[in-house]
Amino acid sequence: PENAKVMLNISCLKPQKDVSTYLQVVRAVVNSHPEAIFLIAGDGDLRKELEEEAHALGINDSIRFLGWRRDIPELLALSDILVLTSLWEGLPQSFGQAMAAGLPIVATRVDGAAEAVVHGVNGLLFESKDVQGLSMGICKLLGNEPLLELMGESAKERFERFSTQTTISTLDEFYRPFVEA
Repeated sequence: PENAKVMLNISCLKPQKDVSTYLQVVRAVVNSHPEAIFLIAGDGDLRKELEEEAHALGINDSIRFLGWRRDIPELLALSDILVLTSLWEGLPQSFGQAMAAGLPIVATRVDGAAEAVVHGVNGLLFESKDVQGLSMGICKLLGNEPLLELMGESAKERFERFSTQTTISTLDEFYRPFVEA
């Protein structure tokens, strides 16, 4: 629906991504924001189990399992928040994509997450499996449109640190002394 707020999770459906926590977050958020829609772009061995869990949680009307997608930029454009519930990560590619699209990020504070997300600036970070924290973070943004927009703008600004051009320039500066020696 046009008035729906859309949360996007881009994940391979495997244990590392802890999509089960995402499903619990969906249930908690839709209790106070029934218009919210949650998407999962990705597929994997756990899909059938996760679809059954979504059914058992009673959230089928609020969640869409989209499978593997080649239109991530389009999905980001129609989304309001990127949500990632991983148990471990390096630096998730979806963070850079979300920041480029101007989306705030609500995620677990794992490995490289804090490199991209500054808590309270361009997103919100919580401990792994913190369903209450993740849910409250999403609800905070959904209930405060100016904050949602401000964090989205901050995400765009922060993206420059992670752009391909910036990465290439940084690596070039780092390795140049070794090449010239």
